[in-house]
Amino acid sequence: MAKPVPASTPVSFAYKRLYKNGKPHKGVDFGAKKGTKVTAAISGKVWYAGVGGGWGPAYGAHVIIKGSVHGKIRWVQVAHLSRIDVKTGQVVSIGKQLGLSGGVPGQWGAGNSTGAHVHFQVNKSSTWSDHVDPWPAIGAESGDRMDPAAYFMGATGVHVTWLGERLVAHGFGKHYVKGPGPIFGKADRDNVADFQRAQGWRGKNADGFPGPSTLIRLAADPKPAEASPPQPAPVKAPTAAAKTSSTPMVLRPLWYNIPGPDKLAKDSERALAGAALVKTGSPSVFGMNELIGPGKNSMTNTGSAFARKINAALGAAYTMIVPTTAFNENYLFYEKKTTALVEKVPDKILAAKVAGKAVPGRHLTLAVFEDIASGTKFVFGNTHLVDGKQWGAGRAAQAVIAMTELKRVSALHGSCPILVGGDMNRSDDLGAFIKGGLVNMRKVAKTGSASSDFATYTNIRKDKASKNADWIIDHGYCSKNMVVNAYTVALGYDATGTFPPLRPSDHVPILFSVSLPA
Repeated sequence: MAKPVPASTPVSFAYKRLYKNGKPHKGVDFGAKKGTKVTAAISGKVWYAGVGGGWGPAYGAHVIIKGSVHGKIRWVQVAHLSRIDVKTGQVVSIGKQLGLSGGVPGQWGAGNSTGAHVHFQVNKSSTWSDHVDPWPAIGAESGDRMDPAAYFMGATGVHVTWLGERLVAHGFGKHYVKGPGPIFGKADRDNVADFQRAQGWRGKNADGFPGPSTLIRLAADPKPAEASPPQPAPVKAPTAAAKTSSTPMVLRPLWYNIPGPDKLAKDSERALAGAALVKTGSPSVFGMNELIGPGKNSMTNTGSAFARKINAALGAAYTMIVPTTAFNENYLFYEKKTTALVEKVPDKILAAKVAGKAVPGRHLTLAVFEDIASGTKFVFGNTHLVDGKQWGAGRAAQAVIAMTELKRVSALHGSCPILVGGDMNRSDDLGAFIKGGLVNMRKVAKTGSASSDFATYTNIRKDKASKNADWIIDHGYCSKNMVVNAYTVALGYDATGTFPPLRPSDHVPILFSVSLPA
């Protein structure tokens, strides 16, 4: 979750501070002048956007988003706007512009405001009075020192003191007159900016507000050579790909589409087998399909029982991202030591029509991640395409919707590279990914695996025991500017660790390595 206004915007009226009538303030007021851009603090669906409705006329023009905050469903509001740029029912991503600030008495949208500001409120339910402290939601005073949302002008807590101490330890404390202290101010921002520029970063990547890469590097013990800020070499302006470092991005994603307990009785054994394979490959980020099972209610944000078994088997090295739709089958996992989550984007329902007939809608689960070593962001999607007996035309139509969403999210993050894979059935129906600027990783990979347990896709087709190998249904695509170093298809995997002959429409693990040249 993020602040709805620029990070430097001060707080003008705190949560639960008493009004003159003795009633407590239900949110936080940010002292934003009229016309300041107000953005979505979370991703989700706009529950209300308008004037007078929603939570009442006192809020004036306001927008309320329903979505997930730290694994719990919340209603997040911004109020006293002078312009609204979204509509009720619209799905928005974090950072989406919702409108402009207002609050000037007597002007449109002001409500009961006495001066220009933005009211920010977080509720446990859709009831207007069911409010909670918004500070932990955006990271302030939460003590979560590795959460970028915890750092903005005026943020207070022990995490701010820790940040200052780490800056000093790395030799970047020259702007402190005294301290560091528990309130994030100009000296903290200037010291953070110095540290970021010393990494070779520029522009928004050196704005003085710590992101995931900044915090991870500060948390590490400084090298002796880092006692004084090094003088960075001149660098070119960032390209459209928004690369932030000369370190190339190297990932080891894995898509392993594993049938759920609706297809396999011994789901616990299968879960452990899948986790064992994942640990062997040590992927940076990967997706799993068909993790459906008892309790298909993803709005609880706990995932299916089968997905939770996979997550438990993986242990603490990985974090599971639960889909946001009722299908509850596509999951993302990322390795915490190599990869940082930037944004979980709401799932995209891939409902299409072919010749006037509806194609069953499955979903695209996607998120934006950052490769910690290089500081490069990338979009990672996991999808399930269903033909609906349209003989491929249905999958093709769904691929168009998926590609449009992937490109939209990529554009919001500086046109960062895209990786998408999952249960797609035959790859010859997926021309939308190619037209959208992606490449079939199987076709452009430099090498396959030499392991006796694995084989390249091409070699599988020569296996006499695998006459139906054309029906390998798990595929992967990536942006053209990425290098596919290796692409490997495993012939199957079960609880005994064996690789049985491939059968029609079997799910098989796909392991690949990709890089983005510096």
